[in-house]
Amino acid sequence: MKVKQITNKISLKFYLIFIFILSILVAVIVTGIIIVAEITDRSKTRMESSDAWLVSQLCETAIYQSSQVDNLVNSLVFDNDIQSAMIAYEYGETINMSQLKVKINTSLVDRSRFNKALYECTNIVMFSRNGDVIGSKETFNQQAKLTDYEWYEQIKESHGRSLWMNLCYDNNSKYTKNTLTLPIIKKIYSTQSSANNSMDEIMSVGKELGYVMLNINVDMFSNIVADNLNGVTKQFLLVDGNNIIISSKEKGKVGQTFTYKKLRNGYIEYDGHSYLMTQKSVPDKNWNYICLTNREEVTRESNLAWIVCWVIGFILIFLFSINGFLIAKYIGKPVTVLKDHFRQAENEENVTIADKAFLVEFESLYQSFNHMVNKIHNLANQIYEDKLEHQELVTEMKESQIQALQMQINPHFLYNTLDCINWQARLDGNKKVSEMILCIGKFFRSNMSMSSEFTTIKDEIENIRLYIKLSQLRFGSRLHCFIDVKEELYPYQVIKLLLQPFVENSIKYGLEEENTSENIWIWVGEEEEELVISIRDDGNGIEPEKLDYIRNLWATIESGYQKTDSIGMYNAMRRLYLCYKDQCNCEVFSKKGKGTEVVLTFPKRKTNEIKQKDSEDRDMKKTEII
Repeated sequence: MKVKQITNKISLKFYLIFIFILSILVAVIVTGIIIVAEITDRSKTRMESSDAWLVSQLCETAIYQSSQVDNLVNSLVFDNDIQSAMIAYEYGETINMSQLKVKINTSLVDRSRFNKALYECTNIVMFSRNGDVIGSKETFNQQAKLTDYEWYEQIKESHGRSLWMNLCYDNNSKYTKNTLTLPIIKKIYSTQSSANNSMDEIMSVGKELGYVMLNINVDMFSNIVADNLNGVTKQFLLVDGNNIIISSKEKGKVGQTFTYKKLRNGYIEYDGHSYLMTQKSVPDKNWNYICLTNREEVTRESNLAWIVCWVIGFILIFLFSINGFLIAKYIGKPVTVLKDHFRQAENEENVTIADKAFLVEFESLYQSFNHMVNKIHNLANQIYEDKLEHQELVTEMKESQIQALQMQINPHFLYNTLDCINWQARLDGNKKVSEMILCIGKFFRSNMSMSSEFTTIKDEIENIRLYIKLSQLRFGSRLHCFIDVKEELYPYQVIKLLLQPFVENSIKYGLEEENTSENIWIWVGEEEEELVISIRDDGNGIEPEKLDYIRNLWATIESGYQKTDSIGMYNAMRRLYLCYKDQCNCEVFSKKGKGTEVVLTFPKRKTNEIKQKDSEDRDMKKTEII
């Protein structure tokens, strides 16, 4: 099936203009980002410093105003008439309590009438030591108790300090239940001794008398600063410890929770807008003064920088587009000449460019083109002659291959021939020859199978048994072999003919002398996720120089195939490494006159394609003596 390829082609003129425009856009964007980031950062730092100063001044003003309120509270707490009335109420047993309450109420009203600050308080309430209402500037629920307020435990442990509570509505008074006020509470202690009062009992300074609560209207904090400062629109908020807005120029926000979302780069989102927030706490009041500056005010200079960058960018794009057009005109003509001559070279044998180029580089290209065309012409003639010679060589090689194929031995012919020899040996009564032929036939059939590089542990052990049996027919009782393998390892895979070269070496070098005998032990086990195979003999052992040589073969196995005298052993090592790479290992241990041991280690993998045919009893360990 043919696939039609579509290639987008552009002219040199368009390409140069496009490159110029793209380069300028990238330069403008990168430069603009750097400049805008720098300007924005500096503007933000400058604005934060300015706002921090403003908030600091606001905090000072708030501290001054709150201190005035603290002084007002102290003027009530230390007033002689109120002190005397409170002492009489708390410790005077023969005094009429109702008259004392009226006296305290009258005292509060009189002081409010002549004190502007007290007059502007929404309400002033006096409580006894037990929290009962004993006097108020405005009407107050006489059944109310100071202990009903959530902050009672806090004021109880205040030790005479003025405590400013969070913004709230107080339903115990009609003047405060619909008006947000700031309650200021202070515990009252006696400041008069027995010399200063008319009580018969001894009265000491420092006795607890009760409590005073002032409800301050939040409007006193609302006019600290103007809406516009130096032409920059800002918002100033005073919030309490619960983030409730105490003061704001927008009256509707007073009493609302100041809720915002943090954004990146130190900005916040509030009321659907992005602001730069600067805040500072008011000492001893658990308040925060907050300045909000609109993000657009911070980024005004950076936006101007963006506009300047884009204006410069468009001017440069216009100038470079003209420049690209002129460059393409001078470069395009020589390119057109080259293109036309290339088309001619496709149809003619030999074409040369006779024109002269304006640019030195294109003049060199013209000369290279002429040289190339001449060389291609000569190479074409040479290739034609070589092709004729190659065809003759291919013909001869095919004839040689046919002859080689005819000389190959057919495995089936070999098996049939061995079968005929076996039957003839049986007819002649030569059982030993018949047994040898049967063994070698099975051995060849197993090893000449090319269906896979791998086999099972079981089949590999059976193959070794056949090889040992053939060797025993030759060496008789001089050779003994012991095989130790767990049957649960039978299904795991192993490389074909991996063990035979090592067993062959043990027999070859262990029984090379007459009247000697040899034992061979083959053990197959497992260690975690690896199979371990050991081939050990008690033969003559290996000379130290030869042992170092064999060990070096494994150490350099990854460097590639190399010629060696130990062909069978090296071939087994090489196949083991090619199959498992760094996951396998081959160790050779030997001592002259004591025997040799080869230990092979490789990953334990189960072959699903090969199934066990036996259903014998599975023992944990089986030892066979051949």
